[in-house]
Amino acid sequence: MTVAVVMIVIAAIAVPFLTHMMAAYRMASAAKSIAFQLKMTRVRASSAFTLARLNCNNSTTPASCQIERCQAQVGNGLCDTAPNSWAADGDAQPLPSSVAFGFGSLSKAPTGTQSTIAETYQIVFNSRGLAVDVSGATQVPTSNYALYLRDGANPGNDDATYAITVAPAGAVSVWQYSSAVGDWGRR
Repeated sequence: MTVAVVMIVIAAIAVPFLTHMMAAYRMASAAKSIAFQLKMTRVRASSAFTLARLNCNNSTTPASCQIERCQAQVGNGLCDTAPNSWAADGDAQPLPSSVAFGFGSLSKAPTGTQSTIAETYQIVFNSRGLAVDVSGATQVPTSNYALYLRDGANPGNDDATYAITVAPAGAVSVWQYSSAVGDWGRR
């Protein structure tokens, strides 16, 4: 009987800790997965000598990200705006169901990245592997690309917020917010 009571007490202590550790693992795993997808997108753009993008869809459940390549570039190096100009390159990769896009109440982006914190659902690389903004009439290198992930099951926990940023030269970085420090740290 004493052994059973001890086992129940140990289980009561371990289960909440294990639940917290599994959520932290899912968040870190999702951030690393998106970072890998961004690196693959950059390689696909370079190897196909075209534009490639990581197109993340926040409107599906679960949210997902898809690598796409431009099939029809126009004279200024941009992708044609006609339907089917972007073709899927592989399968869409879903996020774990407990992970959501967003940065919640945070108002500060990781140092040296965005000037104003903002979510970027389509991150584009050119044939040289540079992160480029294609919203204008030409390709412009940018450091304004970032995706933010939060724990969907515990949205008030800022420590469970990750940022995946892309430098103009194409380098991908993963960051985690620390409320103890009040700033982002590279992972």
